[in-house]
Amino acid sequence: MARRLSLAIILILISIGSSFAWAANNPADRETRKNAAPSQAKTNDQVPVLQISPREIDLGVIGPDEGAKGSFVLKNVGSGTLNWHVEGAEGWASLDEKKLSGSFKTGLENLHVHISFLKNILGSRETGGKPLIQLTIEGGNQINAFRKNLSFGSYREMLKFASNGGTRTFFIRFEIASRDAEPKIDVDPVRIDFGVVKPGEYSTKRIKVTNKGQEILRWRVSVKKSDNDAAETGRYWKMD
Repeated sequence: MARRLSLAIILILISIGSSFAWAANNPADRETRKNAAPSQAKTNDQVPVLQISPREIDLGVIGPDEGAKGSFVLKNVGSGTLNWHVEGAEGWASLDEKKLSGSFKTGLENLHVHISFLKNILGSRETGGKPLIQLTIEGGNQINAFRKNLSFGSYREMLKFASNGGTRTFFIRFEIASRDAEPKIDVDPVRIDFGVVKPGEYSTKRIKVTNKGQEILRWRVSVKKSDNDAAETGRYWKMD
């Protein structure tokens, strides 16, 4: 009995060894393995990957008739050709039938975004009188514009980019402000009389500059001179 069992095991081992030997020497099998390896390596080497930098920008405060711009870049951190297009911003109406798109293998794609408060246009009663805001994206010689009625306040809007290297999101922060929130300069007094200033003497007066708005006031002082650079007796210089 033990002898028959040993003989059976030997025959099974011989059969398995023959199968491995046939598979290794089979020309069709060798050709399949030869073609599969380079193809797989080629596939792995040609995978584009979309990267957006920065992922978020802050455009600050935007009042009536004003706008703000920002820039960002698209980059292919993989290999192969990257094909991309702008999906747009959710809830914004597109003014263009064709989507902003591009294709590149190496380098960067520079894009620009612009938020505009359209000429102090307020919406209709259906929109609750909300201001009309326009979002513009520029790249190369292409432009996509989107519009939406927004209430006064702060926003963080998302732009979506689709590509064969993945889908990415880009965020824009901004604040829509009314006229009351804008900076307002107030100068007191608006006129100053230094009286008679004799040669060798000088006179000093104070001017108070106040910001009566809510946002940051940026101001400067310049002197409007006469046709002659030198001051003349009886002539006045004005400050703009």
